[in-house]
Amino acid sequence: MDEEKTKVLRMREAIEAKMHARDYDAARTLILDALKTSPRLAQASEMLTVCEILCSAEMELPGSGIDWYWILQLYSAAEPSAIEAQYQKIVSQLKRIMHDFPGTELALNFATDAFSVLSDPEKRAAFDSKREVFQNITAKPTLPSSSSAKRDAEEDCSEVQTIDEKKQMKKICTPETSCIYDQVNPFCSPSAVAQKRPAKDFYDFEDDRKADSFSEGQVWATYDQEHMPRLYGKIDKIVPQKILFYVTWFKALPHDIGGKGRKWYDAGFPFACGTFAPAKNTITLCGPSRFSHMISNCINRDQIEVYPKNGEVWAIYRDWDSEWCSDPKMRDECGFEMIEILTDYSKDSGIKVAYLVRVEGFKNVFQRYSKRGNELSFQIPVDKILMFSHKVPSFRFVGGERIGISKGMLELDPLAVPDNLVQDLSCAIVALVDSGTVSIEEVNCSDEASISNMANPSISTTANGESSSGIKSRKSKLTPDDFSVDQVWAVYDGPDAMPRHYVKVVTIVSSTQVCVAFLEPHPMLDQEIQWVEESLPMACGVFRAGRSTTILDMSKFSHTVNCERSSKKLFYRIFPKRGEVWAMYKNWNINWKNYDLNLNGYQCQMVEILSDFSEESGVSMCCLVEVQGYLTFFQRQMHNGFQLFKQVSRLELLSFSHRIPAFTVLDIQNCDVPKGSLHLEPDALPQSL
Repeated sequence: MDEEKTKVLRMREAIEAKMHARDYDAARTLILDALKTSPRLAQASEMLTVCEILCSAEMELPGSGIDWYWILQLYSAAEPSAIEAQYQKIVSQLKRIMHDFPGTELALNFATDAFSVLSDPEKRAAFDSKREVFQNITAKPTLPSSSSAKRDAEEDCSEVQTIDEKKQMKKICTPETSCIYDQVNPFCSPSAVAQKRPAKDFYDFEDDRKADSFSEGQVWATYDQEHMPRLYGKIDKIVPQKILFYVTWFKALPHDIGGKGRKWYDAGFPFACGTFAPAKNTITLCGPSRFSHMISNCINRDQIEVYPKNGEVWAIYRDWDSEWCSDPKMRDECGFEMIEILTDYSKDSGIKVAYLVRVEGFKNVFQRYSKRGNELSFQIPVDKILMFSHKVPSFRFVGGERIGISKGMLELDPLAVPDNLVQDLSCAIVALVDSGTVSIEEVNCSDEASISNMANPSISTTANGESSSGIKSRKSKLTPDDFSVDQVWAVYDGPDAMPRHYVKVVTIVSSTQVCVAFLEPHPMLDQEIQWVEESLPMACGVFRAGRSTTILDMSKFSHTVNCERSSKKLFYRIFPKRGEVWAMYKNWNINWKNYDLNLNGYQCQMVEILSDFSEESGVSMCCLVEVQGYLTFFQRQMHNGFQLFKQVSRLELLSFSHRIPAFTVLDIQNCDVPKGSLHLEPDALPQSL
């Protein structure tokens, strides 16, 4: 991973060096080359836009100077609305790298000048007249030769592109006679896709993309700038001599995805599911290497709907979160998981899916993930549809094709399988449960305990009242041997010095100090957001690592926290687990304000957790009371010979103050402490019970 980051950094430095030297064409070539080997190059689309504008500015037309249509990468027949939309898009792109990439300010100035000319009818007419003189001298008919065909093209589109399969350098020519790079997908070149083509295991997916597979009216999925098949286009016309296609692109209608769709759209993220409509003024001429798989054989309406269907294979984002919209870089760091669709998409219930894992000994063959002989399936609700990244073409085996191949296994198109595929699914279901995506009841696994047992109980049973090694009293001096990098600990903090704050160990500084990063609440529910906005302490839920670090004395640490982590260790899910002891606020109310909780005078009730947390059921717990005559020993509360139990929902987990380290007492000589009582860490007990 470090080598990859170093490689990308060097690429970025080389690109910026070319920009400082004003060799914009070379910088553009470096960006395209970098994307072939490192598709995750940050801000590549924005940098490429800067290079395109500056390259266009250097290619002046005799008698008319800079071609403003080239600057905005528009066709000369573009409508005023298209000109404004393209300008706003460029401004939005360039502002993101204004202070990070050389030449951005200059490119923005050119774009502003172009817009000032093309948005003013008089200025545009004067410029068009000068430009027409040059076109009459140099124009060569490389588009459809008939005047009617050309006229139809000018009326129907504002952007035309030709792709030379062997050469990608920008030609000095007019948009009417040549190319403007695809604005839907500006840097997914055929050669970049072709370079990725790995060897197949059995089925040749290229057979599905042969020339005779294409026909007019078809809708296909094509590769986007991340080299994944997320762009949808309809073949309007085929040029058989060159095997090229005129394609009309579709754009997503984000309002069809719900409230999150608009934010996803505004963040610039791709859509793979939903309703799509033809984008105005976008016709592209491209070759077959851009195409992945067919979506529909023909359509007779303007809009299309694309949703997962039974039997298909899709890639989904690991640790998907709608909060990515506010921090787009979070999506860049995510991984992917492969799933098989078990039911057609329903706007009421969502989609039932099953995880897929790679079959050992094969590169592209996958099978359903199973645990102890049980296949694991779950339901993805409608409001999580954005977690679907793209469909992956697949071939289903009937069994016996090759040694090691069984019926139902799937070979996946390697071109559509992400490089950063997550294969460790041991915690995947727990992650989905904690994030609110599915519930345990929705998991068809007969051994539900196999999920809950991923978290070890925090209470250890020992003889003679001695604590286990997993829980240390604050009175016991901690040493550097008790810490390791990336451990999560609860630390004593706040006005009442209770262990309700969490930290991640960064490094051990000395024999008495540790460098840590505090975990910050990442509220998911509306009530959780309101709770955090009131600056009330949150001890259960989803947390994310803070960016700043601090040094703490080892005496501040209470106990290690056994939590689920996202693949990139960006998010931590901390919920009560079976066997733990927690303090709950008495008289708690979901509508508490900051002033309602006095951390110097609140009252708590001790509870023992009887079941692991699930999104659907919450947790089961029982109340604890003090053993008479002992301040730190507790036992389960009884009423008429019965223990008192209670079920707590996720929302009510806001009433949990903090976890208290504890251990079970088997027997204490010469004491009347009942067997099975719990000894609680004194330093973690609130003053008022």
